[in-house]
Amino acid sequence: ILHSETFLLRKSMVNVEHSVSLTVMMTDPIPPQYFVRVISDKWLGSETSLPLSFRHLILPQKSSPPTELLDLQPLPVTAFRNKDLESLYKGRSSFNPIQTQVFSQLFQSDENAVVCAPVGSGLDVCAEFAIFEAIARVGLPAAKCVYIAPYQSVVQQQLKAWQERLQPALGARVMALSGETALDLKIIEGANVILSTPQNWDMLSRRWRHRKNVQAVNLFIVDGIHLVASPIGPCIEVITSRMRYISKQTQKPMRVVALGAPVANVRDIGEWIGASNHATFSFHFSARPVPLQVQLLGFDSPFHESRLESMVKPAYSAIVQKDARTIVFVPSWKVARMATLDLLSLAAAEDKEKRFLKCNEEDLQEYLELV
Repeated sequence: ILHSETFLLRKSMVNVEHSVSLTVMMTDPIPPQYFVRVISDKWLGSETSLPLSFRHLILPQKSSPPTELLDLQPLPVTAFRNKDLESLYKGRSSFNPIQTQVFSQLFQSDENAVVCAPVGSGLDVCAEFAIFEAIARVGLPAAKCVYIAPYQSVVQQQLKAWQERLQPALGARVMALSGETALDLKIIEGANVILSTPQNWDMLSRRWRHRKNVQAVNLFIVDGIHLVASPIGPCIEVITSRMRYISKQTQKPMRVVALGAPVANVRDIGEWIGASNHATFSFHFSARPVPLQVQLLGFDSPFHESRLESMVKPAYSAIVQKDARTIVFVPSWKVARMATLDLLSLAAAEDKEKRFLKCNEEDLQEYLELV
């Protein structure tokens, strides 16, 4: 038996079509068929069996293995051989292992590239490598670098960071699109580094034939390429394909750099944006600068509420065992409140009601009055 689960069919819904999704292991070699059997747990002899033939099954290509994180000597900041660029990284003597491995491909080459790495790997620095290369290649006055971030909050955060660092040191004008076409056209005309969300750039680049500044883009950076499968994925896919099309139609070289979290089909993404194999990187999630341990626990309760309740006790045991600051992610505020009460109840059951209290009670009084 590869999979089993309980399905509740109510009398009032007996004439309604139901859908059950499940995932089972596919062995190698592929078996000729699998059987799906539905058995009633109340009525004897009430069962049915359905054979699923795999004779004409077409499987997707096997995913390429993750990029191996090489044991390289940390790359010093002086590798830029440029005092202005080195001054941007005051306080650090070298780059982390992932930045060290992709440095030559991003900074010393103008080929399209894909870099997928775990969160916290410093992909914003990888984007800076590509921006520095574009400025050195075409010169600051002609540089038009577009940085696409998936959300407006990320755009604002990166805008503030680059305006404080890149603008004074390099003299590059860093600006973000506002969503208003007339203002955005002026921003593209006067800026060297343009930040935008996928939606704003989509609106601006649709009429690219009549907008010379859109055609003048030298570097197109897409951050969050792993979100292609998300609700904003179609917009990311459209603008990336459109920029490659613009480059071919105008016969002007435009470099495309994709950044994101590790994905299984990084080879497909590399072929899509025109990146060669040696310019495609997808590091394993374990290659984090800060080590991360992943532990999976299974819960077989068929009901949502009871399944959430069964997760609280293991979470409480882990919190008590680690005895450190902890973040518990839940699907809604209602579940957050329920989990909080359950955690406090478990602490009270051990006669440690104040287990999670890390300050004096007097310090909380002014805040409790506002609740």
